[in-house]
Amino acid sequence: MSTDPKISASAAPQREEAALAEPARVVGLDLSLTATGVAIVYASGGCHVETVHTAGRRNDSLVDRRWRIRHITEAVVSVASAGAPPAVREDTALVVIEAGVTVKGGSNWDRAGLWWTIVHRLMHHGIPVATATPQQVKKFAAGRGNADKTSVAVGMSKLWPDCQAQNDNEWDALALATMGAQYMGLAVPSRAHHSEVLAKVAWPKKAGAA
Repeated sequence: MSTDPKISASAAPQREEAALAEPARVVGLDLSLTATGVAIVYASGGCHVETVHTAGRRNDSLVDRRWRIRHITEAVVSVASAGAPPAVREDTALVVIEAGVTVKGGSNWDRAGLWWTIVHRLMHHGIPVATATPQQVKKFAAGRGNADKTSVAVGMSKLWPDCQAQNDNEWDALALATMGAQYMGLAVPSRAHHSEVLAKVAWPKKAGAA
């Protein structure tokens, strides 16, 4: 079987398998086609949350759908890379993203495209990515894997009373960022059950690991 030289393994970016570095900040992403939640937890102990809003219609053309995914991707990657060109960004130690799920009645094809586009861009530029399931996020935030969105918001608001998230997407993103921050050893608030959840998350390798 022949291999197209344009996509051969030897041509792959050399930074794609970059290991975790000393943390300056950890980013959490709760992806959505309408309102993507983004959260940043800093090594200094502070946090930041925001939402990337977009709108679409069921009869959008392929061009419209492509540009929508591109818009969300550019906005999210810009935040994850601190607004700097990704090639020179060095302060984002880890991005934690909710694992892809299917939603009844949702645009699952476009959601999957968005998820993989963002994951590819982050890994292409050497930013380590971890994935956590929705159940893991819920259990981390509220102590139950079947917790509703209100319980997640309440749990995270108690953990981060000074972080003023405005919607469910931002609270979910903050939970993801906090999971990553704890894993990286940042001095952030925690609960007794958190370690059990963290043990089941799909983490990238740490610097120096085999």
